[in-house]
Amino acid sequence: MDLKFRSGWKAMDGETEWLEPERVVYAKSPQGLIQAAGYAKHILGRKGMVFYRGQQSNYATMYPSLYRQKGRDKNRKIISKVITDSGKRKRSDVLDAIILKLQNSGAFLENTPEFVTEGILQHYGLNTRYIDIVDNLWSALWFSCHSMKISTHSSNLMHIVRSNKPYSYVYLLALGKIKKLNAGVYETYSNVEIVDLRIAAPSLYLRPHAQHGLVAKRINRQMYSKSDFMECVGLTIKVDTENALKWIGSGELLMPGSMYPSAFFDSGYAVLMSYDELTFYEKLIEEKLHYYKSAKKMREVFGSIKNVSY
Repeated sequence: MDLKFRSGWKAMDGETEWLEPERVVYAKSPQGLIQAAGYAKHILGRKGMVFYRGQQSNYATMYPSLYRQKGRDKNRKIISKVITDSGKRKRSDVLDAIILKLQNSGAFLENTPEFVTEGILQHYGLNTRYIDIVDNLWSALWFSCHSMKISTHSSNLMHIVRSNKPYSYVYLLALGKIKKLNAGVYETYSNVEIVDLRIAAPSLYLRPHAQHGLVAKRINRQMYSKSDFMECVGLTIKVDTENALKWIGSGELLMPGSMYPSAFFDSGYAVLMSYDELTFYEKLIEEKLHYYKSAKKMREVFGSIKNVSY
């Protein structure tokens, strides 16, 4: 559901406005941001659950990381190239084998429910069928103006930096009415599963709590072709990155070390970090559980638990 704004619309601050060519609300004050997000929640919320997602760029697509292949459209805009349904199915099957192997090898804390392990892996760096979402506007704004920089020494070492892009973006996603609820896991009539990791996973996984973290994925495996979550975006809000950083401020709870707690504080992260992904993937290859021949290629496709520095 795409919200409609009349041409020339402005918020109560007199500055925040609707940009028709881009089909975004351009928020120019904290009050304008809150009003635009509040209006979207009010309207979209009548038809189901609404969440936020912050991004540094206004991409044309929003695929789960497992299904992404970076490319550019005819206007040279960065997009996630579509892989075939067959390719998605193969990756999905291999991911299931990876998750099962990790479960059996003790990669998760005791009492971690099996149904939440994929969501945990997504939150800590692996490529999965989920996308990251939040239920807090300020958390979404934080992610819209921060990014992970890959180390030149190791693709597994990431550093949290402020975005150097001129604009930051917050999406409001309408994911449908709830038809089932169980221990922090929701299913909607739009065939979306939403997992609130703060409820479904043990609290010793600290990162989801710090980030107000949830994850969402399609639950009908016949819907590979509908894995682009852009169809769920009801409103996109654009903010000057300079303003976004200023509005967030420098409070300790919003510093990178708090949003991404180190393994010293985050027990779940520490256990996951103890697994060397190349060795793990090599063992999977030896057991011939899939068609990959290179551990490095597997890491490229399925990712790794990232070592985050600040």
